[in-house]
Amino acid sequence: MTRRVFARGEIVHIEFPYPVDPAATGTIRKYVVVLQGGAYWDWSRTLLVALITSQPQTRLWPHLAVIEPVDSGLRERSYIDCGDLHRLRREILEAGNTIRHLSDGVMASVDRALVVGVGTATPGS
Repeated sequence: MTRRVFARGEIVHIEFPYPVDPAATGTIRKYVVVLQGGAYWDWSRTLLVALITSQPQTRLWPHLAVIEPVDSGLRERSYIDCGDLHRLRREILEAGNTIRHLSDGVMASVDRALVVGVGTATPGS
């Protein structure tokens, strides 16, 4: 069986496991953006992703990257939360549906938000 290959910047609609409560069971449908791909995927059983939310934001926090429907293929303006990263098993991603691949320009804004989200810089530095 050929394994599905993912590229950095792909938006995938998946069954996301409940990560907060270990006692909870089940999943929730979520959009995620793949942050790793290519050769890494060849040998790893997991892949790093960021959650996407369409929840309206009262403030554009620096760890959020805005994605417009024209760029994402989603129905409404959404936000990639680069402060909420998850490592997911290969099977979860392979069972999902790829929606679109984000452009280099959009991924540049994701990279800026990642710097803040993982704490390697503070806003304005």
